[in-house]
Amino acid sequence: MNRVQSLALCFFVSLLSLVVSGCSYDGPQYPTIYGPTATPTFTPAPVAVNISGSAYLPAAVTITHGNSVIWTNNDSYSHSVFPDNGAGTCATDMPIASGASITVSYPSPITIHYHCSIHNPACNATCSSSCTGIMLGTVVVQ
Repeated sequence: MNRVQSLALCFFVSLLSLVVSGCSYDGPQYPTIYGPTATPTFTPAPVAVNISGSAYLPAAVTITHGNSVIWTNNDSYSHSVFPDNGAGTCATDMPIASGASITVSYPSPITIHYHCSIHNPACNATCSSSCTGIMLGTVVVQ
């Protein structure tokens, strides 16, 4: 047997031993995507409004629809967020205890005016932009 035949025999025996021992080829060894892929969804972090010194900071925020606003009460006493429905009619008053937070999501474009019903009770009948006093805010949803 010549040298080439010996090498060929060694190669064949090595290949046969790999197959017999269970070393099989499982296809591509890199990420392969077949068919349509899902588009990853991105959920933006809520826009923060801090309540401090009996004020909303910032008093006006602009967000994109589908996003949310989180109000956090950093004062040592209670406040609230009392928004309108976008047309000047008061919606639901949401009290916030000291150290607590509330989050509201806005699925469609709208402009909301809100106030603290505890510290600005004159606005409780009308939650519109015509309300004057302390602790007033606006959320513009684009």
